[in-house]
Amino acid sequence: PFDAEEVLVLDIATKEVSYIHTHRTGTSKWCGIVVHGDRLFCAPCHAKEVLVIYPSGRKVEFIDTQDATIFKWHGIVAHGAHLYCAPHHSDKVLVIEAATH
Repeated sequence: PFDAEEVLVLDIATKEVSYIHTHRTGTSKWCGIVVHGDRLFCAPCHAKEVLVIYPSGRKVEFIDTQDATIFKWHGIVAHGAHLYCAPHHSDKVLVIEAATH
């Protein structure tokens, strides 16, 4: 969710729409999503945290980056056991060890 507070869930079999609430407000929170194992990870743009979505349990968790600046990262990719968020205005690539989160 870039500006929304909820993750949009579309069941392609039934064509039903539902939502998973993040309990986070604001704009430009996350930008980019990747699947790794049974979870989805979203790159933080304005948000301080990486958004971790557990689709089967319909819940979310967060990984704190301790970076409160805006337009940090834009896009995320999985490679092996790690996730990489591309810098937007950040001067570094964000690397996440997916197995530990």
